[in-house]
Amino acid sequence: MLAEQNVSVLLFDYFATGDSEGDFADATWDTWVRDIDVIFDYLLDKEIENINILALRMGALLTTAIREKYHQNINKVIYWQPFMNGELLMTQFYRLKLAADMLGQESGLTLKHIKSQLQEGQHVEISGYSLNPELANGISKVRLQDTSPAMLKNANWIELVNAEEKPVPPGSQRVIDLLNEQGANIKADTIVGPQFWSAVELVDVPYLHEVTERLILQ
Repeated sequence: MLAEQNVSVLLFDYFATGDSEGDFADATWDTWVRDIDVIFDYLLDKEIENINILALRMGALLTTAIREKYHQNINKVIYWQPFMNGELLMTQFYRLKLAADMLGQESGLTLKHIKSQLQEGQHVEISGYSLNPELANGISKVRLQDTSPAMLKNANWIELVNAEEKPVPPGSQRVIDLLNEQGANIKADTIVGPQFWSAVELVDVPYLHEVTERLILQ
């Protein structure tokens, strides 16, 4: 869609995710932050200086790590259903292990125990992935509200809801208001559609694509 409008698109996978090389057990928050630096340096080397960022879910938390020296090259930031709190995100992930252990009739494991293992520097296996404590603890410290307002002078926040006229959830609105009070310019909107990120099969949300394309081309 965007390519047809002569808009170049770069889609990348962080270290040890998707088609990128590496073992997930070696992935850390700092590793992924370095990936962001590499991407920005690559784009600037190509003399692409008008950069739009589309961040989905946890990708929004990673935008907090974009270094100040790149902010002047960011034209727009678009959030799709962003996670706002790294600790809550990781807690959801830990619950996958608790659920698996319950189904396996193992007992005694608690959320506190998992967090304690990670704090002690131990890897924890969750859903077949060996979670590096440096990654888990790094993500847990991140809050979307800590994003530099200077990077969000032209930003859009899109939430998927299940009914027309349903407003942005209160928790999201609080973070939006906080950032806007600090100098950001975030416009929030809702779109009726399924929670495609949690679907077992591929789910398309055409109107979300249309809105995003229109925002990028503005």
